[in-house]
This record gives sequence, C-alpha cells and structure tokens, in this order.
Amino acid sequence: MPSSKLKKLNFGCGSNKFSNCINIDINEELKPDLILDFQKFPYPFKDNSISNIYLFHTIEHLPKIEHPSILIEFHRILHSDGQLIISYPEFVKIAQAFVDNRFGWRYSFWEATIYGRQTTKHDFHVCAMVTEEFTQLLQEVGFNIVETKSETKQDFNTLVVCSKGTRGMTREEGVYKEIWG
Repeated sequence: MPSSKLKKLNFGCGSNKFSNCINIDINEELKPDLILDFQKFPYPFKDNSISNIYLFHTIEHLPKIEHPSILIEFHRILHSDGQLIISYPEFVKIAQAFVDNRFGWRYSFWEATIYGRQTTKHDFHVCAMVTEEFTQLLQEVGFNIVETKSETKQDFNTLVVCSKGTRGMTREEGVYKEIWG
C-alpha cells in the first residue's frame, strides 16, 4: 500500500478539481494547482513519488502518437503500489449512438462526445479511444490492467484501472538500443 504521504494527481482536471489531489491542467484560466503541458517531459515529479494518477476524460484530447510517452512518464512517477485510473468516451459506442440518434441527442450531445465540447482551445477530441487497443498499449508500457468497465451512469464511457507492473522496452526503445547500443 502506498504511503499516505505520497501525492495524488488529477491530470487534465478542467473544472473538476479534487480536494485531495494536485489538480493539473494546461488551461491556466481554469486555475489548476499546476499548469502543465502533458506533452513536455519530464513531468516535475520524482520517480515513484505518486500514489494515484487520475486522468478523467483527458487522454482523448491528446494526440495518440503522444500516448506512449505520456504513459511511460506516468509509469516513472507512479509508486510501485500506485494506481492509474483513466476514463474516456468509447469511440465505437458514441459513434453508433450518433448514427442511431440515441435519445434524440445526435447534435446536442453525441457530436460533442465525438469531437469535444469545443468550449476552449483545448476542448477538442483528437483521437478515437478503443479499449482493446488502449489496454494493449497500457500493458506494453508496463501497466497491469486491474479492471476495465463502463462508467456507472454513462455506459458509453470506459473506465480503466491499472497498477504499476514491470516496464519492458517499447519497440522504439528496442530499435534505438539495437542501432546505437
């Protein structure tokens, strides 16, 4: 069990701040505890110093090409007994809800769930999240999948709970090592 002295991080907090966490966002207008661009590394935390990382409805706002680097950085800062908890809209479910006009919400809700609400310059979805692919990536960078389920009140959103496992080399790291030693 991680020490109670370890920090908890709420990455991409937006206006949803948690009192027991360091609330982190790129948008300074939202007045997070820490302003941070998630695509600039390393993050300002020591190795193994974080007990919990929450990333609720944020990963879909970040380019998919950056996901491995972000997750590797989360792995670095997360304590060995820590947890990474991520939620996101499940693309196949929301796209089907848009096509079916589920609840009559095609443009009032489903379109914004696909593309983001677009209320700020950062509030755009830039990638489609598919759990089978994303959990494979999580495992490739060293996370163990503890649980994957639909969010309780919104079955079109997915919640993934991970623990820190042993991190192997990514394909890119293996190629780099093979070429340059």
